[in-house]
Amino acid sequence: EYPFNAQYNEGGPSMTADNTFMAFTICERDERTGEQFCDLYYTTFTYGVWNGIRKFPEGINTDKHWESQPSISPNGDVLYFTSDRPGGFGGLDIYRAYRFSDGEWGDPENLGPAVNTRKNEKSPFIHPDSESLYFASDGHPGMGGYDLFKIKVVRGSAGWEKPQNLGYPINTEKDEIGLMVTMDGQQAYFATNKINSANGWDIYYFDLYEAVQPEEVVLVKGQLKTADFVTDDEPKVVLKNSKTSQETNLNINEENGSFSAVVMKKELNDIIITLEAKKASFSAAPLRLMPKLENQINVVELELIHDELAAGESYPLPHILFQTASDRFDAQSELLIAEFSEFLAATPSLSVEIQGHTDNIGDAGANLALSQRRARRVAETVKSYGIDAARITSRGYGETRPVASNDTEVGRAQNRRTVFVVKSL
Repeated sequence: EYPFNAQYNEGGPSMTADNTFMAFTICERDERTGEQFCDLYYTTFTYGVWNGIRKFPEGINTDKHWESQPSISPNGDVLYFTSDRPGGFGGLDIYRAYRFSDGEWGDPENLGPAVNTRKNEKSPFIHPDSESLYFASDGHPGMGGYDLFKIKVVRGSAGWEKPQNLGYPINTEKDEIGLMVTMDGQQAYFATNKINSANGWDIYYFDLYEAVQPEEVVLVKGQLKTADFVTDDEPKVVLKNSKTSQETNLNINEENGSFSAVVMKKELNDIIITLEAKKASFSAAPLRLMPKLENQINVVELELIHDELAAGESYPLPHILFQTASDRFDAQSELLIAEFSEFLAATPSLSVEIQGHTDNIGDAGANLALSQRRARRVAETVKSYGIDAARITSRGYGETRPVASNDTEVGRAQNRRTVFVVKSL
């Protein structure tokens, strides 16, 4: 079916976590010399169809050499692949290329002697944790033929540990290649010509033992809702790691505004997802886990709002969570307030009032005082990040301005809120 399988030899697909970007291999034979060369291609999925096939840029692909077996990271920002290009350590080496925030790809880098040997390394698979790389090698010490290995490849790290052989009975004196690991890290699939050698290659699976399991990951499922009459039709949703300062632009589904990402659970408290658009109001969300059912992966669901700033209008800060009857908030709320402070710093003409609101449970006077303390606490935290005190004030309204019925828990949760009002632009 278009655009696949038209006239070339195609195979080895690898997809991002949102299933909208596919990298794969196309091989063509030179009719004059009989030689076969492979290159890497990609396509994108929009409005229910796969779009035309496009070739990865020069640098990732080379002339008259073999580039194949792509593995794309879950967020689409790193591509791993195999190549026999000159300048490597052996016959087949594994390379990776990073995708910049503007969508362009950088020059690929050889993964170096920790991974590549004087012989051959191939069939890379980068797990959704973006650090656990599984590959096949006939150069590292092993059982014989191609064996399966795991290594942790950390971006920006000065050195990596030695790759770990997955061991017997997974690896044998024959060939084992093409390992793939499930998102939850519990099972793996691979191909071998040993177990049933009379039939050539077969695919098997096994329970991955703990020592070679990847990091536990979290699937982020987001929705971008757009207000009427916004002028910027190219908003960006950016995943930011506050500890490493690494930023990744996430793909927004043009049809329904959905987006997704995969992050390591151990980094969850360092991650915030934010909207970037011209004239846009602040919209961001830290990552808070939903209750996990047995045998299911960790999931975070969130929503961002694309609206434009206007003087006198109120905008939510919906992910600030206070302790009951207190103005203390958690670390993820602090992360959100830090991001809001960056937003204010980037818009120096903007002055705001932080407003606190409660539901109607309890004494009205106590609720008013609580809302005042909470609004003041947020405003003071913003000032602590260097925002001029003249640009930010605070006020509490208690239970006097509900936005929903206080007769239900859902309504009361909506009424317990923190917002900011634009005083001047």
